[in-house]
Amino acid sequence: MKKKIFSVLLCTTMLICSATGCRDDDNSSVDSKAEQSQSIEYETIKPPEDGWTREEFMSTVYLCGKQLTYPLTMEYLGEDFSLDEANKADLKASIGFPLLYKNNEIGRVYFKKNSDESSGYGNITTMMFNNTLSKSDPDCIVVNGISLGSSNTDVKSALGIPGTGSTYGGYEYTVKNGNDRFIDIVLIKEKEVAAINIYLKRE
Repeated sequence: MKKKIFSVLLCTTMLICSATGCRDDDNSSVDSKAEQSQSIEYETIKPPEDGWTREEFMSTVYLCGKQLTYPLTMEYLGEDFSLDEANKADLKASIGFPLLYKNNEIGRVYFKKNSDESSGYGNITTMMFNNTLSKSDPDCIVVNGISLGSSNTDVKSALGIPGTGSTYGGYEYTVKNGNDRFIDIVLIKEKEVAAINIYLKRE
């Protein structure tokens, strides 16, 4: 009887130890991922007093850790990014696709419609990210240090005073010495970023 009790206790102890070991491994894995995400350094700059150019602005935009450029193409984004061509949105002057990162949807991109599709889609003209489209990775888009969920105070600190076209719940920014929009920020009750729409000039 004592041998049976001892065997049961030994098995129980082994199970607890192995479970604890699993938890330790899981925690170290989570800690490792947290350290990796914290190790990504995003370039931020003080909002220019005389307004942003698209080139200046795009140098502060990161997509899944990759710094963007202007103009922007899918080729520049690289092989981790792809289009969900089965769900193409065919609009009057443009075509849009869900944008995938490692096969997970993170937003939508649009291109100027080209009658000769064999020549490719060309430059990206619009990028859209929001709490629904980007739910698989809400931190996929970072704009001069702000992302989905940032506060309205953070937006003004990062991008400057919103343009005159801004309304309650939405901030609009236009390029230097012009009225051509380069970004819209949509806010929940004017407090928290719910959507980021980036506009690149249509060539």
